Amino acid sequence: MKIITNRFILTQLEIEDINTIHNHTSDYNSLTPFFSTKIKSKIYWKKRFEENGLWDDNYGMLKIIDIEDNKLSGVVWFFKPPSQHSQLEFYEVAFNIFRPEKRNKGFATEALKVVSSYLFDTYPIERVQSTTMLDINNDSIKKVTQSSGFVYEGTIRKAIFIRGKYIDIQLFSLLREESISLDSLIRK
Repeated sequence: MKIITNRFILTQLEIEDINTIHNHTSDYNSLTPFFSTKIKSKIYWKKRFEENGLWDDNYGMLKIIDIEDNKLSGVVWFFKPPSQHSQLEFYEVAFNIFRPEKRNKGFATEALKVVSSYLFDTYPIERVQSTTMLDINNDSIKKVTQSSGFVYEGTIRKAIFIRGKYIDIQLFSLLREESISLDSLIRK
C-alpha cells in the first residue's frame, strides 16, 4: 500500500527499513522521555517482518517518507488493542517521528488523520483511538489531537511503567462521523 499526500508518502516497510527503525528506537539517549525503554532486538523486528511484513488485519506499520528530501521521517502504526472483551471493534493508532527537525511540523497530525481515514474506509469500525504519555496540558499533544479531530476521553492512571516509574496515559478517540474522507487527504 502507498498513500501520497502533499507532504509525505506513507508506505509499507521493506526489510531494509528494519535496521533504520531499530537504530532509531533502540538508542536510549535519543528516545523521548515518553517512549518505551523496552527495546526490541533487531532479530525480533526481522522475525515479525518475515511473518507478515508487519501488516495484517490486527497490526500495520507504515513508514513516513518526507516528500521534500525523500528521507524516512518516522513511522505510524495501527493495532487492535488486546482485550478480554471480544466484542470490542476498534483500532489504536500511534506514531513516532524520528527526525527531531521534523517534529512539531504537522507530520504526526497528518499521519493520524490519514491512517484513521484509511481504517474507516477499510474496516467496519466506528472508532479509532490514540493514547499518549504526555500530560494533557502539554501544548504539543493539544495541537496534534485538536488538529487531527481526536477528542480527549480521559486519563488512564498509572498505566505504563517507563524509566523506573508508573505514569498516566491520556486517551483520545475519533469516531467515524468525525473523520475526514481519505480521498480529501491524498494527492490526486
